[in-house]
Amino acid sequence: MTFKELRPNNPIHLLDKSDGVKYCQGKVLNVGQPRFDTQQMPQPGTMPSMPNMVVDVTIEANGKTETYKFAENASVGGVGNMLVSTDINGVIREIDATIAKDEQYFADKEKVEKEYEQCKKLKSELDPAFKEKQETESRFHTIEKQQEEQGKMLKEQGDMLKKIYEKLNT
Repeated sequence: MTFKELRPNNPIHLLDKSDGVKYCQGKVLNVGQPRFDTQQMPQPGTMPSMPNMVVDVTIEANGKTETYKFAENASVGGVGNMLVSTDINGVIREIDATIAKDEQYFADKEKVEKEYEQCKKLKSELDPAFKEKQETESRFHTIEKQQEEQGKMLKEQGDMLKKIYEKLNT
């Protein structure tokens, strides 16, 4: 089913990828008549073409009502970080694509981490300013850890003195 074929109360499927991945089913409240997309701008240096036909679809999901513009003959559309589909299969295809992308990331992660460390080491060997910066950051990190440990020791000593003081006054 395409967006122009939707009717009020039809289910609509949303996959929000703005913060993780969340699915919800909403419902269509209204579908406008197909119209030319007047906001479509030709690329500089190209001949203007016929504007695409779009349709405005008002959707209620998660207690919110929003109107979105979609290509009239499409069944899946993107709105920012959200995928909107007229059927569940569009959401499933997007989830499959995300899984494949993530699997590729995990497969490449070890290689990328190794490459990253090797590049940092090489840059440190080849670029004296970078090496000095790395050494300075390392020294600051060591100093911060030492200060943190000293703070803990002072707190422990203060607690011990407080206990001794309390015992002496009882």
